[in-house]
Amino acid sequence: MTYSRLKPFLLAGAFVVLALVGIWKWKYLPPVDAQRLTRAQFSRHFSNALEKRITTARIDRGDRLSLEVRFSDSDLQLTVSLDNAWARCADKPLLRQQTIDDVVSSIVEHVEQTRADTGSAEAGIKIADVLPVVRSVRFLEAMNRNDSTYVALHEPLTDDLCVMYVQDLPKSSRFLTKRDLTDQKIDLDALRSAALENLRAKSKTATWTQRGPVKMLHLDGNYEASMLVLDDFWTSVAVDGEVVVAVPARDLCLITGTNSADGIAKLREIAAQSADTIDHPVSSSVYVRSGNKWKRM
Repeated sequence: MTYSRLKPFLLAGAFVVLALVGIWKWKYLPPVDAQRLTRAQFSRHFSNALEKRITTARIDRGDRLSLEVRFSDSDLQLTVSLDNAWARCADKPLLRQQTIDDVVSSIVEHVEQTRADTGSAEAGIKIADVLPVVRSVRFLEAMNRNDSTYVALHEPLTDDLCVMYVQDLPKSSRFLTKRDLTDQKIDLDALRSAALENLRAKSKTATWTQRGPVKMLHLDGNYEASMLVLDDFWTSVAVDGEVVVAVPARDLCLITGTNSADGIAKLREIAAQSADTIDHPVSSSVYVRSGNKWKRM
């Protein structure tokens, strides 16, 4: 048979091979502990793990590390950001599966808690579980943009920081929304007062360690940055001058005094270096306490 007669068959065979290769590449997913794993592959591993735990979950992967999760058996919708999870294990392959499992477990608990609240007329927010948290205004805007139906409850702290409120659960926390207050007829002033009192009780275990001109606050690994909202706490903190603070992440609160140039320089360095690499980031800025107010320096 001549080449001219074989050519159509050869071309058809080539197209079949290319199609099979394309399908193989689309389905192939490296193991989660592979040395090299892209953000998209990490997102797919996470999606697979979540769908195994919650079989009714339907996941839309728009941005590679931002997932929209819906459920076929309810109206519940979630926006899941994997930025922190990816930062935690991007360079640590052996931590990836544990990281995925931890985040999935947190979502499962949140879904179960939400379903329990929805399914019971008596269920609601327990004031004893509410705590204030400090987050960046950018974090708040991103959260509200992802889910405009449930606007997160918030109040201003500085020009770039805000106070939000969470329902503190054993393995996770849920940000409260304005709708929560309306649906459950909760007064904002009462909720704020209770949240501050809950944090004040937690602050009794706070300790400090000194490293050169900088002091580091130790609390529970979740609410160190949130201590900015407790005015009475800062009246007893001794530094050289007025208090200067950096809160790069939710579990980091570092302070020095306005009279310590070395301390301020160190805080700026730590805050700037941590901005893109740390879990649960809050701010890359430094703040000074003047009277009972925090101001960005």
